[in-house]
Amino acid sequence: MARKISVVEIPYEQLLDPSADLTEALWRGFGPDGLGIVTVSGVPDYPALRDALLPLAQQFADLPNDVKQAHEHAASSYNVGWSHGKEALRSGMPDTHKGSFYANPLQDTYDGVDQDTASRYRSYYSPNLWPRQALPQLEGCFKQLGSLVIDVGLLLAQHCSKYVQQQLSNAVGQPLSQQEQAQLDFEGQLRRSSCHKARLLHYFPTNCGDQQQQQQQVAAGEDWCGWHLDHGALTGLTSAMYIKDGQQVPCPDPSAGLYICDRSGEVVQAAIPPGHIAYQMGQVMAIQSGGLLRATPHCVRAAAAGEPGVSRNTFAVFMQPETSLLLEAPRAAAGLGALLCMDSGHWAPGMSFGEFAEATMHGYYATPAAAAAAASGSPARSAAAAAAAGSAGGADATPTSAKDVAPASVLMAAEAAVRKRLQLLVSHE
Repeated sequence: MARKISVVEIPYEQLLDPSADLTEALWRGFGPDGLGIVTVSGVPDYPALRDALLPLAQQFADLPNDVKQAHEHAASSYNVGWSHGKEALRSGMPDTHKGSFYANPLQDTYDGVDQDTASRYRSYYSPNLWPRQALPQLEGCFKQLGSLVIDVGLLLAQHCSKYVQQQLSNAVGQPLSQQEQAQLDFEGQLRRSSCHKARLLHYFPTNCGDQQQQQQQVAAGEDWCGWHLDHGALTGLTSAMYIKDGQQVPCPDPSAGLYICDRSGEVVQAAIPPGHIAYQMGQVMAIQSGGLLRATPHCVRAAAAGEPGVSRNTFAVFMQPETSLLLEAPRAAAGLGALLCMDSGHWAPGMSFGEFAEATMHGYYATPAAAAAAASGSPARSAAAAAAAGSAGGADATPTSAKDVAPASVLMAAEAAVRKRLQLLVSHE
């Protein structure tokens, strides 16, 4: 059984103080030996907003099928509105255990985005699709909590910029140039972005007949969300809320929840207190910091057993820069051991965030046909899954979907290549 650990906690009052020294907390949470996650405690209004939104995940899931289908958006690869059964489990069966509602909590439309960009990146620039007739309270609750998570995340990003700038300045023995400081202005880049996306998740309750099947799926490695790295900048997370008959209940399986693979390869369970907002580091800020901030492979493990009729509900906010932002690694990072934790996947020098996101998603597919299936929102299989299939009973034994990524061992094995690319980049400047 994996160890359950307490995540590094940062009080909200400290985030509010731009002069506060959070070096130790950021080092322990996001540094080379960290788990890539911190929590923020004491955020005003957060518990009430969480309690207002999470039950609505179940209420939307309980709406008639025709209403839910009217709020699907295939053109965005189901990254707007309702998504259910569009992903696949490792067995190849559609994942009908959970449903998601996606929206940008800060803006509904993208009138200022040029047509070519909006057409290329439809998952980012498609208008929100709210159930204003069927569930009118969802829009307000979603936007309120999503906006709060982003506001707190911007404060955290500001301190991350300060931390990275100081570390790099110490490494080169002089202050960074204005251009270098601008490249490390994570808070400014995210504040100006229109690409944030939030996901309200509902894991459907099991009945007595489902429990044996669910136990078998967990034993076979069928997680609620497979091993992956977040390719954005920061991901804000609420703790899960379990509901039965309209009332909150305890988690039916203490082993269910968020698991993280640390630098030594050990898998640990990360506990998020109900009153805290968790923030996981994404690959974008890992790249921009030259690895001083690190993203970690993580997954969400399904409940193996529990009381029938209990649903799981949670909320994730993906903070992402504009698709046009050029992702650059700082020259000063080349001489630091921070390069050892550059989990940057499909990034290459000169890529914009949009190009990196495209390469990340398309890189999960073994064939052009599979990539085309991803673009249409259809289940497909990843290259990593294809490699794993060799020991799982055939070339087509392990299908996956656009939202699944490589196992932790595959992700961590890519670090040497990333370090080499970074060092070549620096040597050519």
